[in-house]
Amino acid sequence: MDNKVLTRTSVSRTGSEESVFSSIHEPESHTISHQDRSRTLKLFIFAIDAADFAMTHRWLEEGKLPHLGELARRGAFGSLRSTIPPYTPVAWTSFLTGMLPGKHGVYGFMPPPFAETQEEATGVPFRPQDIPTFYQALNREGMSVGSFNVPWTYPVEPLEGFVVAGAGGPDGGPNWCYPPELADELLRELPRWQSMPPVASGETFLAGRIAAEIAAKEQAIHWLMARYQPEILAVGLSELDLVQHEFLGRPFAVDETGCEREVILYTYQQIDDLLGRLLCRFTGENTVIAVVSDHGQVVAPKLINLAALLAKAGMLIYQQPPRGLRRLMGHFRSQAAQVTRKIWSIAKRVLPRPLLSRVDRRAPQLTALAGGLIGHPEVDWSRSRAVPTDISGAIYLRCSVMKECLQPLVPCDDCVIRKEVLALLNDLRDPDNCAPVFEQVLLGEDLYQGPRAGNRPDIVVLPRHDAYQIVASEECSSNPVLTSWKEPVATAKHPRGVHSLYGILFVAGPQILPSSRPQRAGICDVAPTLLHLLGCSVPSDMDGRVATEVIPEGSRAAGPVRYCSPIVRETEAVNRTGVCVDNQLLERLRGLGYW
Repeated sequence: MDNKVLTRTSVSRTGSEESVFSSIHEPESHTISHQDRSRTLKLFIFAIDAADFAMTHRWLEEGKLPHLGELARRGAFGSLRSTIPPYTPVAWTSFLTGMLPGKHGVYGFMPPPFAETQEEATGVPFRPQDIPTFYQALNREGMSVGSFNVPWTYPVEPLEGFVVAGAGGPDGGPNWCYPPELADELLRELPRWQSMPPVASGETFLAGRIAAEIAAKEQAIHWLMARYQPEILAVGLSELDLVQHEFLGRPFAVDETGCEREVILYTYQQIDDLLGRLLCRFTGENTVIAVVSDHGQVVAPKLINLAALLAKAGMLIYQQPPRGLRRLMGHFRSQAAQVTRKIWSIAKRVLPRPLLSRVDRRAPQLTALAGGLIGHPEVDWSRSRAVPTDISGAIYLRCSVMKECLQPLVPCDDCVIRKEVLALLNDLRDPDNCAPVFEQVLLGEDLYQGPRAGNRPDIVVLPRHDAYQIVASEECSSNPVLTSWKEPVATAKHPRGVHSLYGILFVAGPQILPSSRPQRAGICDVAPTLLHLLGCSVPSDMDGRVATEVIPEGSRAAGPVRYCSPIVRETEAVNRTGVCVDNQLLERLRGLGYW
């Protein structure tokens, strides 16, 4: 950082931000050899899943995140507005493409009810492979790219450089790495990590596991940089998102050693430490540095069951077996789920990799079959008028679902359905304070435009972000619409973190105004801004803008933004064989409350 680094030995975690900035010393000098060429990186991206603006800002002022604090002093720091809804697949895909969902086609964690393709039907929405990322734009400008563990980069795209997929895909197997041979080399040379490591064991915070996973990722980054020496490096971390989902409602927890820790701050500081080490190792005076998160995270003390709301109003109808059989199957459902998870965990350890990959590809179908046998209800499409998908707040109306499924549509007025659902959502009040539950009830046609808007939801609801969390439950009228975490029907013993709209954006480099603030920056703005700072043309189909307010007058980047034709990428150029969904990943997402 301007050839200066911060050290933990000289920085107090409780000191002020001013004391942090003064605790800077000159590093030990050493010669940059050919093997150390990575110090000439043109762009370093540090992608932190779920870093929240309010928490980050508070701890910066308290001097508890010194490396991020130094970046804020050197360059620009501000909030970064996420997508609607502010969920991981949607937001990271918008970050990678510079496009809104109407163009890239990812709208939430779950597919639309009329999904037809294999990857849509699995429940993990892969980015359509004919939609290029801004990595391709950098390649077109002659720059090699290295991407490690950035969420939602699976299946990987062919690049000049390397890609190791992050959260949203399996750790290992086909399409996990590019070049393909990198997967075996990486697992042979380095200890295997998990892109979504466990962060808790019952009530215990696994602090040692968090530190070990971050250390394993750091080791992999160094190995990859020495192996490929790219000019662009993007590094992603998902630990913070996992920890906040589990512990944000109980910020103090006991770790494996019996010590009580401030869990969220500990995780932020582990990530800040890693950032400091990477900045010292990889960047130089002319490197553009960007730290970005896809969304923020807050605690929501109450839960909203959208399925129950729609079912009680007669708009969502399930096909149910007779009452006695339904009760019997419900009794065995939770036990069957536990047994399935145990069997799968054993299989992951003992099955050979080729056989495990084949079983993994069949896991979604097997899970669906098991779900039918133990009583998961199915939607009655012919009678339902509104169908929610996951916790994203997306609702599909019958007119859309029936048209795609080519099932008989009971005659009704589409406008009448929409008005009924909108009235139901807008009229929902919290009985404790009579306040509206939803901050916004939005129409999909107003939110999403583009060539892939055909799969958009008809309605998207945004709850009051600090008060309510949507839960995805297949139970219908028997469940209450509004509950608290303390009630028996809650899905966990403690409140969990829920995604909010505002993440973080740091940008530093020779062409960035010190201590500046990006204005109304959105996650789609990151890709075009970074391309412009590197002197590259911005593809004209990107929705984001260049944040010119952080660029000083007279600098090279202060010139007009250059645009170029969109990058055309044929789907056939991508190897679709072996694309699969890790069943363990699906279980982890369910455990986080995503559906």
